[in-house]
Amino acid sequence: MNRVTFQKPIKKVVVLVGFYLPGIYPSGDYTVVSDLLAPAFLKTAADSDPEIAEQYEIKILNIPTTEDIESVVHSINDLNPHVVGYSVYMWNYDQMVESS
Repeated sequence: MNRVTFQKPIKKVVVLVGFYLPGIYPSGDYTVVSDLLAPAFLKTAADSDPEIAEQYEIKILNIPTTEDIESVVHSINDLNPHVVGYSVYMWNYDQMVESS
C-alpha cells in the first residue's frame, strides 16, 4: 500500500523593520536594543489570525539608526523576504527611505 505524505506548505517571509534611536533609554546606554511596539503589535495581530499565520512567517528587525545602510540592506536581504514593512516615525524617516 502506498502512503501519501503531506508536506506543510512553505511560508512566505514578511520582515517588519523598525529603526530606533540608541542611547535614549536608559539615557546614554548605547548597548540596549529597543524592541519597538508597532512591529511587535503588527506581528502579534497577524500571528493570531489562523489564515495569515498559516501562510506567512513574520520576522522583526529592530535596527539602530546608527547602523550603516549597507548593513541594514544585507540584514533584510539575508531573510529573503516576500514583503518588507517599515515602522516609520518622523525621526527615522531618512533611514527607512535609504533602505527601501
